[in-house]
Amino acid sequence: MLKKNAAVLTLLVTGSLLAGCTDGKQLKQDAQNALTKQAQVNYYTFSGDADLDIGTPPPAKDANPTTSLLVSLFSKSKLVWSGAVSANPARMEALLKATPSGSNTDYGLPMIMKDNRLFLGVPGLSKTDEYYSFDLSKSSSASGFPKLSPAVSDAAKLLLADLDTKWFKKDKAPMDFKDGKKGTVIQMEITEKNRQDVSAKLQAKLPEMIDVLAKNSLLTADQADKLKKDMAAHPPELKAPGLISLATDDTGFIRDEVIRLDYTSKGSDGAAADHHIHLHQSFDNINGEAKFEKDVPKDAKPIEDLLKTLNQAPAKK
Repeated sequence: MLKKNAAVLTLLVTGSLLAGCTDGKQLKQDAQNALTKQAQVNYYTFSGDADLDIGTPPPAKDANPTTSLLVSLFSKSKLVWSGAVSANPARMEALLKATPSGSNTDYGLPMIMKDNRLFLGVPGLSKTDEYYSFDLSKSSSASGFPKLSPAVSDAAKLLLADLDTKWFKKDKAPMDFKDGKKGTVIQMEITEKNRQDVSAKLQAKLPEMIDVLAKNSLLTADQADKLKKDMAAHPPELKAPGLISLATDDTGFIRDEVIRLDYTSKGSDGAAADHHIHLHQSFDNINGEAKFEKDVPKDAKPIEDLLKTLNQAPAKK
């Protein structure tokens, strides 16, 4: 599950940065500038939705139903999310709703981060407004949460250098944002003509991109090594059609992203399977007055209680 989620993170980062390129040297430079400029964002609100099928890992022999449910929320499901983030001081609140494939029931996953602690409400394991808490300073990977923007920017610089600008175009129609501003839309289409070339460039850059994730504390060194070996043995092959779209406002900040990636990858058994990442997200109130609606839970349970429950094997008959 870890390697699959990390691989998906890499693909999502790739989708974000691929969308920043258009025809012409100047437009390519504009895309690089937009990604670099994201490091200047101190506060923003966000919302989005996704349809994911990244493959469901085989269940562990000792997995209980709750564990299997949590795994399914992020491997094959429809997601809707919203929230707000500030970088300094570091604070975040978000609500993620997930509907597992084949189900009509959605599960809400509220999250709050403040003072280097993460508070998490888990569907099926906690009551409404009941949270588990985790000290981010005790985890080297978790402490990298504020470094996501640098990771995206650094990975973008790696990949943009090799992308062919003829694959990108500027949408003639501007995008209207919630605050009344209009945005410039840049699109990249994955077609039958370019999908093999795009796949090859992605595969060539994956090791360096994974190193970027590790450098920014999003992966441990051991996780990065294992992911490199897994991706080298089973590289993703993009399918057509695909679309990556990015919109920036008149100040150069990224305000809207659309990622539609369909790809084929092989599992450990060598069998190929079709997967997809269909995502749309928007960013508003960039560097506006920071507003958060939820207070830090006072009676949160330690995360160790949650881990004990998840790791508990089914009772033997």
